[in-house]
Amino acid sequence: MLISFALATDEAIALRRMAAEMNVELPEAAQAALRDWLVGHGYLELPEAANNDED
Repeated sequence: MLISFALATDEAIALRRMAAEMNVELPEAAQAALRDWLVGHGYLELPEAANNDED
């Protein structure tokens, strides 16, 4: 799914900083930010393997 939306200047700057820190392109950084938010707020559950801390 492709989604397009406008960001406020401070949001765009933060996303660029995140992308640079992660060494990824802006779309990948936006996807990671959205995924983290969805998981953090309980809208997206991680697969069981990702929740397993046994290494």
